[in-house]
Amino acid sequence: MYDDLKAQLQEWFAGFGRWRSTEDTVRFSQNQEGDGGRALFCTAAHTYALAFSVGYLGCTASARVVRPGEDWTRGSDLPDGPFNKGTFDNIMQAVVAYELVALAPPVEAQPETVPA
Repeated sequence: MYDDLKAQLQEWFAGFGRWRSTEDTVRFSQNQEGDGGRALFCTAAHTYALAFSVGYLGCTASARVVRPGEDWTRGSDLPDGPFNKGTFDNIMQAVVAYELVALAPPVEAQPETVPA
């Protein structure tokens, strides 16, 4: 069953590997029970662990670097639900939202001055 679930996830992940293959960006591992596993993928700031088994798909995010003054990496639960494309899409939307950062306020162009 693990191989079937992994193959399905690889297919869903394939659309995200525009410049790199899924094999280069997602690491799969089987759990000890053999009925599911974990898919690990990273961005510059976070590590995401996607847990899967028959009927279940869920994800957690954790920071890759500890904040100054702390001795742990912050993390969060992302969406979970049944093992289907809808849950996968919800998770990937949450990953994008988790990575978004606030933009600095726009700078208005200053009028050019002519030297006297």
